[in-house]
Amino acid sequence: MPRVLTIGPLLKGIGEGDRALQENLQVEQGDNECLKWLSKQSTEVLYVCFGTITMHGKEQMCELALGLEASGVHFLWVVRTPEGEKSVVATLLPKGFLERTKERGLVYFSWAPQLQILAHPMVKGFLTHCGWNSIMESIAMGVPMIGWPNDSEQMMNCQLCVDLLKIAVAAKKSGEFEEVVGRMEVERVVRLFTKDQICGVLKTKVEELRVLMKGVQLGPQGSSRKNLDLFVNLLNSMTLNNS
Repeated sequence: MPRVLTIGPLLKGIGEGDRALQENLQVEQGDNECLKWLSKQSTEVLYVCFGTITMHGKEQMCELALGLEASGVHFLWVVRTPEGEKSVVATLLPKGFLERTKERGLVYFSWAPQLQILAHPMVKGFLTHCGWNSIMESIAMGVPMIGWPNDSEQMMNCQLCVDLLKIAVAAKKSGEFEEVVGRMEVERVVRLFTKDQICGVLKTKVEELRVLMKGVQLGPQGSSRKNLDLFVNLLNSMTLNNS
């Protein structure tokens, strides 16, 4: 096997400290509606996003929407939609949902700048599919999570965050072979997460990991910094030997 040097996580702004990323990162796509909406909020928000691949069907969309509504939480829900199909995906939501929750929620049918959203001080938590990139970004910004894995390695990632790292709680399907997380379970896990004593513990743990992550990437003795220096030295030695 070839020698492997691990370098990462490579996240822009990780060294800014205390979530100052929102002030120092520029949104490449111009001013984003999500960030504008977050800046107008007076109550902390749950960020909901299932990544760039997962698309839920009508039943799951309805159950998630009704669970969020029943929980009373303020939320930013980014929904993946194929290009040109925003209006079609919007029909998957319960009738009247957008109108009933417009004072405390935003459903956004487009790409969103996730790292900047997670860095925003009004984001209390992240309901995520537990893709590894999303987990790394959430830890880097010090945001605790609600795990909702869908497939592949996401189940293992979720278990890692809940049971070992203790930076997340998990939504559960009603049975082993159930495909849908019901509205009552959505309401239960969101209410559990938002309890001060629960979210406070999760927040403390994820903040500890955020500091460790910063040291790994940027610290003079951090593994990423040392491995990157070693990689450069190896390239230089190969160049000298071949010259």
